[in-house]
Amino acid sequence: MFHLGLDGEHRYAEFVHDGRPRAFVYLDHPSSGGKKKRFATAVTPEQLDRLRTEFAATTI
Repeated sequence: MFHLGLDGEHRYAEFVHDGRPRAFVYLDHPSSGGKKKRFATAVTPEQLDRLRTEFAATTI
């Protein structure tokens, strides 16, 4: 849909859509053999901190 290039090697992407920043994380399917099924293991510590900051700043 957004052509972010997320896959087993590239798991994190940022994109601005409708003037709002968005973060995307690719996680393996829960029943797959890979170990990248959690944010903490799929992204770098810096990316995880950025996600936490963005979620904390989000208003519903």
